[in-house]
Order: sequence, then structure tokens, then C-alpha cells
Amino acid sequence: MGGSGKLAGTYPIGEDSIFYNAGFKSYDITRCKDKVGSWFVRVERSRRLMRRVEISTKVLKWLVTVFIEASKVQGRTVKRWNMKDHFAEFYCTLKYKGESIGGHRWVRPKYNESGRYISFIALQGQNKSVIITPESTFKGGPTKKLYFVTEATEKAEIQSTANRVRITRGKSQSEKDLLNICLVGKFQCQTNENPNLNDVRRWACNSWKSAIEVKVYAMNDGHFMFELPSRLAAEHVLAGQWTWKKMKLELEWWKPTTGYWPAEVRRDWVWIRLLGLPMNLWSQKVLKEIGNLCGGYIETKKETSLKNHLHWARIKVQGNGERIPREVAITCDYFTYTIPVWCEAPVTVKFSEKRREKGKYLTVNTQDQLL
Repeated sequence: MGGSGKLAGTYPIGEDSIFYNAGFKSYDITRCKDKVGSWFVRVERSRRLMRRVEISTKVLKWLVTVFIEASKVQGRTVKRWNMKDHFAEFYCTLKYKGESIGGHRWVRPKYNESGRYISFIALQGQNKSVIITPESTFKGGPTKKLYFVTEATEKAEIQSTANRVRITRGKSQSEKDLLNICLVGKFQCQTNENPNLNDVRRWACNSWKSAIEVKVYAMNDGHFMFELPSRLAAEHVLAGQWTWKKMKLELEWWKPTTGYWPAEVRRDWVWIRLLGLPMNLWSQKVLKEIGNLCGGYIETKKETSLKNHLHWARIKVQGNGERIPREVAITCDYFTYTIPVWCEAPVTVKFSEKRREKGKYLTVNTQDQLL
């Protein structure tokens, strides 16, 4: 038992599941059905921990209202909620770092300024389940979607045609815009061991202890964006030399073309995802056949071979993505499965021929984007 409602920053991973990150943890909520009815399963994952709990639809709705109320609480107020559902009891508490939960103390993550969190406890007889949600999840309101929107973009005019979007900027980017204190970097990896978002967040907090409020975001093509508390702090970080496991971090100021491929450059390989591949088709032989159909099989991602999750199977194929079909049909045991294919080709960028000298126009042609 336990769970959470649909929060800001959630992402669908299937018809009955959503996924989101909070701090160094990830969460997913899945709706389950049988002949009797439906219920929800929530899983909390971190590097050394996994907790799985189940709740009814009624409890999930109650939990959503709790998160909404908690997001409105200001200051160091401690607030509690509880309810009963059949033979189970549920408790939610808004707490701060250092308070005890079941004999254990919650350690405040260094990147979390306030250190607040909600503990969700489910009791049924002798069984007890606990889920911890940091404030970065339940306090992320709808304005977070526009977090990095600049003042210039807010005042820009947008026009669109069949396959083209034109953004006319009212003025240049302001020095107060959040992106002016952001750095973008990529680790120069010599092996297949690439740091994930949790690794980089933990490393950044330990390496840049003077910048406690540093926030890290995963970008495309192995890049990470670092939001520092001030322009001065970002300049100090940029002036230093930084490594993770002997891999040098190349840093630069954020700019509109960071992390994107020039339109004239063509890759000779691309990763694809086979969304919702049925378990009876989850074999290396089938994956190779699909890869050959999509341009030529190269390799299978390690997480797919290990079956770390079953949301999709990820394989690398030859070509730049132009030959990748939108879906693949597979017939097996009198059933035909139509499997959506997601091509991970990068976004490409080029200078628009309509660009003015002062940079007031930005034209995007969807034919020049490989999404």
C-alpha cells in the first residue's frame, strides 16, 4: 500500500503508467486491473533501495488532495493527514530534515534547499509500508513548465504554417534571465561507463560545496545543464578543472545551439526504442531481426539485455534515422503485434536564411529537425 497522485513533471510511459524523478529517486505509478476492479501500484527507487506499495483509487484521490494542500504550506509548519479505507489506515506527514520516521532519520539532500518532505505510511494489520517524497515533487506547481522561458520569449510573436514555426523576438535576452547563470557540460567518457543524472547531481553537490543550490538537468546527447545560484558562482565553476572518475568535464555557457548537431553532419548510427515490446518477443534474435529491418542491427543496450525495465527495448541501428519506420508489425502464435518505434535521432540546427543581423528572428523548419 502507498502511492501518489499525478504530480507536476510526470511523464507517461504507457497507457496505465506514469514516471517522475524527485531528488536522487525515481517513482512510477501503474494502474492494475482484474475481473474484480482496479488498483494502483507505486514503486520508489534509488541506487540502494526499492519500495513497492499498493493503494485503491479512493486513497490515490485522497493523496492528491494532500499533496495539493502540502504545496500551499509555508514556513516550518508540520502538518498531518490520515484516513481509513476498509481494513487499512493511511497517514501523511509534512516534515523537515532530521525528524524520525520508524526509528530512522531522513537525511536532507544537499541540493534540496528547504529539506522538506512528505512521509506516506500505510498500515494493515502487522504490515507497514512507507514512501518518502521530497519537496521538489509536491511543491512543483504548474509554473514550473515555464521555468527557463526568457523574458524575450515571453514577449515574442509566434507565427506558424504547415511545417514552419517563426518566432519574432521583441528584444534580446535579458541579463536577468535564468539561462544566463546556467552552464552546460559533457563528460569526456573513454569507456561505456557514462554517468547518469543521479551520479552527476551527487558529484556536483560534493564538488561545488560553495554552490549548495546547484541544480542539474539531463539534456540530449550526454550533456548536462547546471543551474548555479548566481552568475559569479557560475564563473568560478567555469574557471575550474573538474573530473568524474578520471573523466574530464567540458563546460561552457548555455547557448541556443548547445548539444545540437549541425544540419550538414550526418550520423551513421542511431538508437531506437521499441515501445511496449511483448515479453514473448523479448529475445536477442527478434531484436536483431527488427534492427536489420530498421537499417542494420549494431548492438543492444545493456539495460535491455538485463531487463532492468520492460517499458521499451533499446537497440542501436545503422543510418541516420531516415529509414526507421514508425511501427513494426510482428506475427507470432496467431497474434499480430504492432509495435511503435521511437527513433532517438538528434535535433539538428543551422542558421536560418531569414535571420537578421541583430538576431531578432529565429526560424525553425520541422523538416530540418530529426526528433
